[in-house]
Amino acid sequence: MMKQIFLLAAVCAISTASIAKDLPASAKPMTEAERIEVLSGNKIEGIFYGKNGKKAGDWIVEWNDNGDKIAVVTVTGKKPAKKTLKWEVKDGQLCEQGFRDETMVCGHANTYFKDGNTCFTTMKDSKFITNEFPC
Repeated sequence: MMKQIFLLAAVCAISTASIAKDLPASAKPMTEAERIEVLSGNKIEGIFYGKNGKKAGDWIVEWNDNGDKIAVVTVTGKKPAKKTLKWEVKDGQLCEQGFRDETMVCGHANTYFKDGNTCFTTMKDSKFITNEFPC
C-alpha cells in the first residue's frame, strides 16, 4: 500500500512539473518593427504566468511617446506595484527597462510572438509563455 501511494505521488509530481503554458504552434516571431508598432504610444493590459504555467498575475503598461514606460504589476493575491521605467528605439531596436532589475535591454529576438490578435512573450530559447496580451 505504501509503495502504491509513493508511486501515485511520483506520477503526479512528474505530470505537474512540466505544465508550463506552451506557445501556440501557429504563433510567429514578431520583428522589431512589429514590436515597436504594437507597443509604442499604447496602453496594454496583459497576464503573466509562473513557471508552472498558471496565471501568476496581471499587468498594465503605458508606452508613452515621451519614453516613459509606466508599469503596474499585480501578483495574484498581492497589492499592485507601480514603476516608471524608460523605453526607446535605438538603431531600429526596441529597448526597454525591465520591471525587476530596471536594466535597459535592446532587441528581443525570438521572445515576442503573435498569433492572430494575441501577442506572447517567452524567455530566450523557450517556447513557454511568460506574458500574454492583445495586440
